[in-house]
Amino acid sequence: MRCSSVAALVGFVVVTGGCTAPAPFVDDGGLDGGIGASSDAGTSADAGAPAEDAGAPDGGRRAPADASVTSLGSCDAGFASLAAPSRCEALEVTCEGLPPARVELVITEPPVGTAARGVLVFGEGGAGTDFTASGRALDGGLVYREGLRRLVLSGYIVVDRRWPGGWFGQLGLGIGTPSCRYATLLRHLEQTLSQGRPMCATGNSGGASELAYALTRWDGAERLRLAVLSGGPPMASLDVGCFGDAVSSTWRQDCATEWARTQTECPPATPPRCTLRDRPFAAAPALVDTAYATANEPRPCTAGSPTAQGALAADSVDAPDALTTFPRTRVRFLVGRMDCTEGPLLGMRLRRRLTSAVEERVIAGMRHPVADTAAGVDAVVAALADCAP
Repeated sequence: MRCSSVAALVGFVVVTGGCTAPAPFVDDGGLDGGIGASSDAGTSADAGAPAEDAGAPDGGRRAPADASVTSLGSCDAGFASLAAPSRCEALEVTCEGLPPARVELVITEPPVGTAARGVLVFGEGGAGTDFTASGRALDGGLVYREGLRRLVLSGYIVVDRRWPGGWFGQLGLGIGTPSCRYATLLRHLEQTLSQGRPMCATGNSGGASELAYALTRWDGAERLRLAVLSGGPPMASLDVGCFGDAVSSTWRQDCATEWARTQTECPPATPPRCTLRDRPFAAAPALVDTAYATANEPRPCTAGSPTAQGALAADSVDAPDALTTFPRTRVRFLVGRMDCTEGPLLGMRLRRRLTSAVEERVIAGMRHPVADTAAGVDAVVAALADCAP
């Protein structure tokens, strides 16, 4: 195990890492992430609170066009509810002329007699095809569900989302445009559940990308008081994630420096994983391949096709025209010292571009799927606890 202290970097606050004995290493699946069991590396102060509502949208970012949400009735979550009362609702989301997408929500409200303080939205990784509190995580999801239950008992309405067909991944539609679905869902939740209460959201790995797109591409920052991003977002810079040095000659060095600073509980022999193609799992580049496949290039990310670089850069979370200032929304990045994937490294590129209230917390014992460790669960719960006053 390696131990190091970290210093503040320009633009965000860094936690000083603690030294704890890590759990046995398991190479996790990067972009297809989850949620997290060890001790927290520390705490840090916010880099400043966002300004109160000044009456104008954040940066004038537009809402998705032709957006609608239609109820499809109840659904089966497939696992025990967090606490009573809890329900599963299915919705159909349409936006930007795309095919409708089904989303399922497990909604858990505070017990009778406890006033609702706010709404917390959770998003699993990959293309979002599972709930964060499903049986994939530690102890069949029991530890994570207990963490969510703590938030419910403290007065939060907890929303756990699942896109059975994925929020992106349809052949040739890209990733940026389909991210309108999550932005549309946030507007629906603001109108139906939040109703003036604070609303905050968290996403892990691909779920962090989904949430980040809502902030930088759409009008999500108008609706969220706090965004907590863990394990990424790995789609921060799709061109760098797929092509690495071909896009940025300094990326490998920047990546190695960041890896040595934050991912200190990975096996010493593990090389920095700086792109989506730098690990033995093919799932991450394959997801990108499907979204950007053409007849001439069915595997643009896996193959490193030069002709795809421009399209991927323009469709990234941190695209040249991305919104990077959110006067009313705090952004927190959670980085696991045992997260031995490219997710946090690519997410660094977005952190460095944001110019409003941004905080980084480096967590000892947290892996990429944060639900796989108690440290990850505790870190997410702690990061969301002050969503509402």
